[in-house]
Amino acid sequence: MPDAAPFPSASSPARRGARFHPRRWRRVGRTISVATILAGPIAVALVLASSPATAISFTDFGANGTGGTLNGQGFTVGPDAEVFELEAILGHAGATNGARLSSEAVPAGLSITFSAMLSSDASDLTLTYAISNASAVAIDDVFFVSYLDAEIAEPINTFFNEYATTTGSLAPGQHFEVDEPGFAGVGDVYDNAVAGLLDDTNALANAAAADDVAMAIAWRLGQLPPGGIETIEIMISEDRDAIGGFAITQADAGPHASSTTLTFSGRRLVTSQPIPEPGAALLFAAGLLVAGCRRARSDA
Repeated sequence: MPDAAPFPSASSPARRGARFHPRRWRRVGRTISVATILAGPIAVALVLASSPATAISFTDFGANGTGGTLNGQGFTVGPDAEVFELEAILGHAGATNGARLSSEAVPAGLSITFSAMLSSDASDLTLTYAISNASAVAIDDVFFVSYLDAEIAEPINTFFNEYATTTGSLAPGQHFEVDEPGFAGVGDVYDNAVAGLLDDTNALANAAAADDVAMAIAWRLGQLPPGGIETIEIMISEDRDAIGGFAITQADAGPHASSTTLTFSGRRLVTSQPIPEPGAALLFAAGLLVAGCRRARSDA
């Protein structure tokens, strides 16, 4: 389904360029020791034996719903998966890129509230983002992106032996992308997420294509009127649960693959729009109608 309004093209120089990050060194010139490879099966067994079968644990999220090691948060999924980066990106048509809410201010005129809820068995985490227009004018082409970069059993079998599968179908206005995050100059999912330009492709769809998985899901929310609220729910699941009609599941590959999986899904809830106040002329007409009815009754 085509979007209602154009955004900068995926090749736009305004949003391209290599992504610098301290983790880049891990993707270039890194060697895996023989001891690490040989220790893999033993380490996997020890981790699984000493950890709960299903569990998500985390310390405090950022005020706008960001987290992961990169953002100073402890966030683990299952016995051996760790979230490196959870980013929330919010933008609109007036800017080339969206704001990365871990480090950048919410775009002018918009506000966001965040909450997190863990299921009773600690296997499903639901993140809720309520986006509202706090200004006096409508804001066009608002978009929201949830970006997730997690690693499964990285100390045992590296972080670039993972792949992702998708299930279901996208809702109108919803988009997704799976790719290498760009630390090695290979993938572009992070750049596309920041620009609100997810391309609805999975570049790491099977074990043969395994690499460093990063995932993103986005919603094009359209125009948000003054006082309007859009609510997005994101679920991160250790036991393959999902919300909405579309989900991405990240898994490990290779001879020492972990059995841990991480399922990423979301949905757009019913939009809350303000009820317009009646105009003065309408109120005056209603008053005349009431007065006329009362007079007719008294005459009768």
